[in-house]
Amino acid sequence: MRCQWEQKVLEAGCGTGQLSIALSRFGRQIYSIDLSKGSLIEAKKFIDINSINSVNLFRMNIFNLFFEENSFDVIISNGVLHHTYDPKLAFSKLAKVLKPGGIIIIGLYHKYRRIAQKIRQKLIKLFGNNFKFLDGRFRDSISDKKKYAWFLDQYKNPSETSHTYSEILNWFNSENIEFLSSIPFDEDDENQIFKKHKIQNKFEILPEELSLALNLQQIQEGGFFIMIGKKSNNQ
Repeated sequence: MRCQWEQKVLEAGCGTGQLSIALSRFGRQIYSIDLSKGSLIEAKKFIDINSINSVNLFRMNIFNLFFEENSFDVIISNGVLHHTYDPKLAFSKLAKVLKPGGIIIIGLYHKYRRIAQKIRQKLIKLFGNNFKFLDGRFRDSISDKKKYAWFLDQYKNPSETSHTYSEILNWFNSENIEFLSSIPFDEDDENQIFKKHKIQNKFEILPEELSLALNLQQIQEGGFFIMIGKKSNNQ
């Protein structure tokens, strides 16, 4: 991969741009896409006020990318694919615009870690705001704006899927993406997330995946996991 100050980075589903803006340091060129016009307007306001020149905002659909194939050194899509109508196809679209040797990072809802949240969703849908106490995020010392954004994302999103470690490995294999690491499954080595880790088969990983359904921290965070891969140079 090229040096970080030359990297061309795509954030697919940038929202109001916080991550893109943070990544823009050290001269990286950031291309940030989202479907929400309102979110992009908020991102542009901050970018303009702070004279940030290396973040490029586009209103664009993952399923209809306007970028050439093999364009990006790094692609990040965090908490987005599981809200599309076909997450695997969306991943395939992103993989096509990743350069050989490039890194892709995707964050998704986990099938078992999401169980507690799905129960909360049903209870809040049935009984209304009186059952918001079940979600610790509403008791956190954060702004009402952030709480409202969390509520919309977790309880009002019209489409949601959840996935497993082995399923995403199959996505990687289908697009010639080499597995590097996963969080939290390789969290004991979190400082080496771009180093190649051992791939666990579905029988090895299943007990660990199931145990996360009872992990209080994971329940609080909504049941999320991250998979990191590198596109094969043999294209």
